[in-house]
Amino acid sequence: MRTSILFPLIVVASFGFAMISCSPDSSKADQPAPLSVQLDTVLIDGFPLDSAKAATARFRRFSQLGLGGTPLKAFTVRGADLMEALDLDSLIPTNPKQRKAFIDTTAIRVYMGIDSIPDASVKKYHYAFKLFVVNVNKSSYSKKEPGHDVFFTSKQVKAPRLGDADDYVLDFNTPCPTSCPTSSPLNN
Repeated sequence: MRTSILFPLIVVASFGFAMISCSPDSSKADQPAPLSVQLDTVLIDGFPLDSAKAATARFRRFSQLGLGGTPLKAFTVRGADLMEALDLDSLIPTNPKQRKAFIDTTAIRVYMGIDSIPDASVKKYHYAFKLFVVNVNKSSYSKKEPGHDVFFTSKQVKAPRLGDADDYVLDFNTPCPTSCPTSSPLNN
């Protein structure tokens, strides 16, 4: 079986395993809700960094149980690939030197997590897969340098940060099947 087909099957199987084998996680009952941050006129879905840390740790635990310890934690996505997917590749510099530097160093990182959501009606928790996105600073594909995660904050900070109490990550939380077309060959 090819890797491109195997990974989604493993994720689905591990999610089913996680849902069946999970016990209530009472230590997360006071977990803060996702926050919305207003930057200029654009509303961005933010997720508190401390909550994202717990969710990514939970994914790693489930990964060890359901995937046999697969060390998969995150994906680094080149900015040029992301811009092309969004049909914004016209914004990539056209000057050859600038273009090469942009493609080599511009990236985001997408961490996988599992959020624990309290359900008072059954006194248990529901679990939801999450993707957390951060900016990557000082990465280089050609030099195999992973760079540093840059967490978002309401303050004007451009340097890499280890993460403060007010920091957040971007939260993409609408998984398929509800957000994907059934006509895609990747969704069949």
